[in-house]
Amino acid sequence: MIVAVAATAALLLLLAGCKAAPTSEPAGMQDPYARLPDAVKVYLAQVQPFDSPQAILEAREHSAASLRRIVFILEAIVPPPEMKDAHDELMAGYRFILEGRELLESTHDNEVVAEGHFLADWGTMHLREHERMVFEYIQNNLLEQTVGGESH
Repeated sequence: MIVAVAATAALLLLLAGCKAAPTSEPAGMQDPYARLPDAVKVYLAQVQPFDSPQAILEAREHSAASLRRIVFILEAIVPPPEMKDAHDELMAGYRFILEGRELLESTHDNEVVAEGHFLADWGTMHLREHERMVFEYIQNNLLEQTVGGESH
């Protein structure tokens, strides 16, 4: 009984000492996506299954059939103008990886296998470039918000 009373008292003291959650995040801790244009947010949500760090790591491991489906899906996405170049890199990356995977699945000839690995590596480089371009866009957007003021 004494333990239960002590535990209840400790819980009440803890709750009494809790402060209300801040209504805004401290400077430097903002959600990097919060102030992006809606079209960019939608685009980033659409490509997230294909451009996340994990997706990029696993891209080379997909079968040619799976990569064809990914390319088909990406071709159907219409990026906003500010993401067009990044989307072109994403598309190029998956197309090169697909081309490499098709070679790897078609033969065991050492020269062709080497070419397949090269194409997959080249495609991965394009995926990383897409990732860099998106990161740079978000970073510049945050910088403009911070330095340029809150004028919207």
